[in-house]
Amino acid sequence: MTLVVEVAGKARLSGGLFDAATVRAGTLPAEIEALNLNALKLSGLGAEITGSGAATLANGGAQPIPVGTADFEIKGLNALIDNLVGMSLLPQEEAMGLRMSLALFTVPTGEDSAKSRVESDAEGNVRVNGQVLYKFPKP
Repeated sequence: MTLVVEVAGKARLSGGLFDAATVRAGTLPAEIEALNLNALKLSGLGAEITGSGAATLANGGAQPIPVGTADFEIKGLNALIDNLVGMSLLPQEEAMGLRMSLALFTVPTGEDSAKSRVESDAEGNVRVNGQVLYKFPKP
């Protein structure tokens, strides 16, 4: 199995990293303002997932809200499911349900390959291929 993750970002320090008052208050000494997923590669058991994306984070509320997109490409997903069933790590009944639910998260691009786009907007909506799957709570 192989995992490669390359990220970069921008953070703003709001206090000392080792300031006792900050530690006692339980607040973080920094806020992440931007995060870039320059490269993601996960491969193993017959499948490979690659991806990249970028987001800025709207701080100031109860939790930061990311605004940006990430694109993923998946190759060999059905082969992965077959391998998991063959190794008795996934029951055949659950494999069928998993294959059917993939339509919610992926768009086929060819023989045993698919893509997916994850987007988050300033209103707190998180979409996967246009379908809203999560909404950040309003403060």
